[in-house]
Amino acid sequence: DRRIEQMSAEGVEFRPGVEVGVDVTVDALLAEFDAVVLSGGAEWPRDLDVAERSLDGIQFAMDFLRQQNKRDAGDAEAKAAPNGSTISAKGKHVVVIGGGIVGVCTAYFLAAKGVPVVLCEKGEIAGEQSSRNWGWCRTMGRDIGEVPLAIESLKLWRGMNERVGRETGFREAGIMYLCETEKEVAAQEAWLDQAKQYQVQSFLVRGEKLEEAMPGTSARFVAGLFTPTDGKAEPAHAAPAIAEAARDLGATILTDCAVRGVDIHNGSVCGAI
Repeated sequence: DRRIEQMSAEGVEFRPGVEVGVDVTVDALLAEFDAVVLSGGAEWPRDLDVAERSLDGIQFAMDFLRQQNKRDAGDAEAKAAPNGSTISAKGKHVVVIGGGIVGVCTAYFLAAKGVPVVLCEKGEIAGEQSSRNWGWCRTMGRDIGEVPLAIESLKLWRGMNERVGRETGFREAGIMYLCETEKEVAAQEAWLDQAKQYQVQSFLVRGEKLEEAMPGTSARFVAGLFTPTDGKAEPAHAAPAIAEAARDLGATILTDCAVRGVDIHNGSVCGAI
């Protein structure tokens, strides 16, 4: 909230509760603004340029979650963690640094497996990018190598409200990529040709079907790649809900608690400061 107040004071106008394609058309946005920026969030972790980064026991949460999702989907360890790259918390006490969506999911699934875990967040849960993205949970448009994992991830999201006992805002509402030119259509068709091997539910829509799926777009766009089985969560709700569920399972969730360094013993991390 404090960041919103700061940005509002600097001249940024926030319009919450407005869904593009439902409450306002794409044409209306293009008529009102000189540019439209699509801000979907980052898919790759940001590394830290600190001396202790290379020590044993420090892992990216995304790398752990990727392996754990594959294990939960029934994959053998050799497939979940090829080339002996297993990241395991068995027999360990874990500190998760950062309370965004990746951090809280890591804490939740560790706690669900009985692993002692403490999450440290320098501000508030989801106080940064995890509360400012579109909340898309999608298979469509991903790197082909990510599609099987995205399919398993969506299976988790569809039951997330029941799993955590709270509202994350997830709805299987479908997602569409709009195409202004036939060249863009060809690019989406190329992706679809590769993705079909995983039985994705994506398909191209044109004309009346495009207008039915997203009113007000057919005059400007020639087609759209639509995936009705994709969905979206509410960023400001999802991470806090999962963090509270992790706490219910025994995780310690600390806010306003920045990690400034690590304790080292025999070349390995043994604590966070």
